[in-house]
Amino acid sequence: MLAIGLAGGGTAALLAIPLIHSDIGFFRQARTDSFYLALILVPLTALSEGLEHQLAALRRFARLAAVGVLQIAANVLAIVVLVLGCDLGVDGALLALAGAQSFAVAACLLDLIPSSP
Repeated sequence: MLAIGLAGGGTAALLAIPLIHSDIGFFRQARTDSFYLALILVPLTALSEGLEHQLAALRRFARLAAVGVLQIAANVLAIVVLVLGCDLGVDGALLALAGAQSFAVAACLLDLIPSSP
């Protein structure tokens, strides 16, 4: 299930590349680099959501809630630093979200991968 989500997310990101370079007005609203940065979020979000659903399926609701709260806190902190502090604008917000998603992936994996003895 997780592999299917990642494959689908990666495929969607690859299919979006020609759209970024098309004449569609939406893609002229920001720099091309910003859209490429946003593409990172597609498979990363699929991975994060898949791992969070695994925690839910295993009934590890306390861990899932902790990951959710800490992910939001990390996102807000990163937005304050990158968007307000470093004046990175949209790119800063995208980087903040990618960082928060990466944190969620790491936190879920720590819980889901059994530690070696």
